Order: sequence, then structure tokens, then C-alpha cells
Amino acid sequence: MKRLISNILLLSIVSILVFSCKKDETRAIANTSASAGSQLTASQSTLVLTRANQTQTAITFNLTKPNIGVEVAPTNILQIAKKGTNFAGAKESTIETKGTSKTFTVLDFNALMLSMGLPTGVQSDVDVRIASKLSDNVTPVYSNVVSLKVTPYALVSYLYTVGDFQGWNINNVDSLVSATSNGIYTGIIDFRNSGSRAFLIVPAKSWSNKYADGGAGKIQYNNGGDLIAPGNFQYRVTADINALTISYARDSWGVIGDATPTGWGSDTKMTYNNGTRKWSITINLEGGKFIKFRQNDDWNLPNYGSKNSNGTLDTQNDNNIPVPSTGSYRIEADFANLTYSLVKL
Repeated sequence: MKRLISNILLLSIVSILVFSCKKDETRAIANTSASAGSQLTASQSTLVLTRANQTQTAITFNLTKPNIGVEVAPTNILQIAKKGTNFAGAKESTIETKGTSKTFTVLDFNALMLSMGLPTGVQSDVDVRIASKLSDNVTPVYSNVVSLKVTPYALVSYLYTVGDFQGWNINNVDSLVSATSNGIYTGIIDFRNSGSRAFLIVPAKSWSNKYADGGAGKIQYNNGGDLIAPGNFQYRVTADINALTISYARDSWGVIGDATPTGWGSDTKMTYNNGTRKWSITINLEGGKFIKFRQNDDWNLPNYGSKNSNGTLDTQNDNNIPVPSTGSYRIEADFANLTYSLVKL
């Protein structure tokens, strides 16, 4: 009996060892050579993306099963990168298990291109490949590289403001801008000469639809009374149509300095253009003296002088902007990119 039990134990141990060897053998034959990757093709090689077609299909990528040599299904990841970067920092999109294609709408593919920092309205070269991975511990195998030429469009959208500040003129409205069409719109509205400070936000230049007051910092669509600005100031107004909220932050810029008519005592207000996102003013200046840009009439907030003669702004307090000669000047400033121009008329 003891010999029988011993033989059974010995047979069990041998079976376990054989099974373990087979598992090791399966892992050992996984093919991770360069020739094991998928074959990738694309439905198009040149794409000119447009807002008008944003709901249509932009491109479809098709792939074959990688020749890895094991039964385990790999994770296939579509990698997209600027040409010449060797896929450093590539944008990735996982393809569903056992999937053989990946399709993008114009809107989705355009958003992906913008996330890569590609310029709008300009053709750029893009590389695409498939990375097939068995696990984080196994080197992935890669497909062939597909090269594309892509022209993205600017994903910008607008809402419009109409109210007492501009005489309720629906044909001469100003805009709130969403740079990425994410539902959050912002722009500068000047309520300094607005008696009631009442206004509405409209999605188009008509009275058909509106965003109105929803109470307690809220807006509502096609319901409610006029929105009322907090005071007679210039505000950066932010409307979030996803959360249906609205907020106001004082935001004005002016020119100050001994070259201006009011000297260093007060600012001469500039005007903001929501389209160009620049501030501007036409003003008489005295030559041989200086100006600066100041925010909200407050020296404790950002104030900008000249960093160099190339039109670059600087926050150093002692770097005033010299005025070369007396006369009328057109001044423009882009405080987001810290640039300005001073042009004598």
C-alpha cells in the first residue's frame, strides 16, 4: 500500500512538472519580432477637416491580427504622432478586443489633431501605427507606419450678447467665445455706460432663442428675465451652458503715464475686441515720455511695460514704454501673448 501511495504521489509531481513546462513553453514562443505586428491601412491619406462635415466619418483604420504566436488576444492600441517624433508623446486610442478597425468622425479626429498642437487651416504630416501588447511585462509589437496629411479646423464657437449697454441692437451684437467649443464661453462686456445693466445671451443674431436669468448665478434657456450685471464696470463674463451658470470678473485695461493726457494719475481706458482678443486705443501722446498698461486701475494688479524694442511686454515695474515723438497713436495689446504695438497715425 505504501508503495502504491508513493507511486501515485510521484505521478502527480511529474504531471505538475510537465504542465508547468508546457506553460513556460507557451510563454517562450510568443513572437515579438518586428515582422509579428499587425498590418495597418487607412481609408484616406489626405484629410481636410471642416466644421460643416463634423458629424460625418473622417477616417477608418483597418488592421490585421498580429502574428504573435499565442492564443491570448493582445491589446491593440492606435498611436498617432507628429511625423518625425518617433511616436514620442503619441496620442493613443485603444481598439476593442478582437476589433479589426477604428473609425473617427470629423469632430473627434479634429479634436485629436488639436490636442497634438497641430495648427488650424494648415496641412501637417502625421504618423499612425498599431502597438499590440500581451501585457506590461512583454515588449509590444508594432505595425507598419501609415503617413497622413491632415488639415484641422479651428474648433471655435460663439454666443452673442445684446442689452442696454449697446442699445438692444440685435444686428450689432458682441460675442462670447469658446475656443474649443466645450460649452464654456467668455468675453468682455463694457457696462460702464449701461443704465440698467440688463442684457441677454443669444445663440444666434436673432430674438428666436435666449439664455436669461435663472437666479443665484444661473442661466436658463428660453425662460426667465433679463440678466443683470453686478455693477457699471467692464467685466469678463463667463457663461457655461453645460452647467447653466454665469459669472462676472472685473477686467479692464488702460494706458497710464506722463505721455498721456491724464499723466500718472489715472488710466485712459482701452477697448477689448472679443474677436481678435486684443485691447486697443487711439490716443494723443507726448514724445520723450512714457506709458504703461495697467489692469483695473490698480497698481497691485498686473501692469506691463516694454521688455525690448520688439513689441514684447514685461511685468518689471521700471520698464516703461517710451513714446518716440508727440502725436496721435494707435495702440494694440495682446495680454495673453504679452505683445503690443505702438503706431503713430
